Amino acid sequence: MDIFSASQATWRVFKGSGTPHTAYQARVQALDSEIRQEHVVITASFGRILSSVMLDSFLPNRRLNVHPSLLPAYRGPAPIQHTILNDEKETGVSVIEMTKWKDGIDAGAVWGTARVPLHEKAMFPELRDTLAYLGGRLLVSVLRDMRAGRAIPQAQALLESAPRAPTITALDSCVNFSTMSAEDVLRRHCAISHQRSIITCLPTLKIVQLHAPSILDTPPEDLSHLPGTATFQKSTRSLVIRCSDGSVLSVPLIKQQDKAMMEAREWWNGAKGLGLVGDDGLRFLNEFDYLLQ
Repeated sequence: MDIFSASQATWRVFKGSGTPHTAYQARVQALDSEIRQEHVVITASFGRILSSVMLDSFLPNRRLNVHPSLLPAYRGPAPIQHTILNDEKETGVSVIEMTKWKDGIDAGAVWGTARVPLHEKAMFPELRDTLAYLGGRLLVSVLRDMRAGRAIPQAQALLESAPRAPTITALDSCVNFSTMSAEDVLRRHCAISHQRSIITCLPTLKIVQLHAPSILDTPPEDLSHLPGTATFQKSTRSLVIRCSDGSVLSVPLIKQQDKAMMEAREWWNGAKGLGLVGDDGLRFLNEFDYLLQ
């Protein structure tokens, strides 16, 4: 058995025409068809596209991928993140046949699926681990059924409306308080903070990262109702920010561009010293994604 990580230097050699891949391909193709049927290539949340040359080293029904979504929903490299972002109530894993690039990504026949409910405020690392365990059990079940001749693949439904799961970019981390509720912002944090901190922007065009946010049930009376307005709340020692539907986000830790992370009180005192805090509090920009392009 050969095991490769998509992040390892060995994969960069193995995927092309380098010696490891060429030797393995020759070894497999030298086997007679009966023995060759026992060879399987398996990927799980691999994040890379296997070449046609590599896939041709295996029979079509011996190329398996464990994908963390209920396909055809969330085809693409970031299914878990988009599942959380879209506030899905259920998710799962699918074991599918790997197809070549020209035939579509994550579009192969489905050998098996397993479902799991998605609880409120689920974080990416937690859901990833849950789906990894579920996917491992499902894969073992599918392989056993394949060996016993009980497994029957089903073609994926052709649903143009099925949500996609493109790569998470810097633009996904941008918070617009005029269009997002506190719940929306928190969900974004849960989905992508393991790879990108959620951000807002000061009138000085300095980017500000918002860490460990939560929803504040009882906002201070002096907080403006204008989305994007912020003040410091002593009782919670956090920066509180008005969001689109009148809800309020509480943020205890701040990291401003070119500065170290600090507690909200320390950051707030610094903002006042720079003249960023007026009678109505501090205003964040609601549209600043052009700064990241």
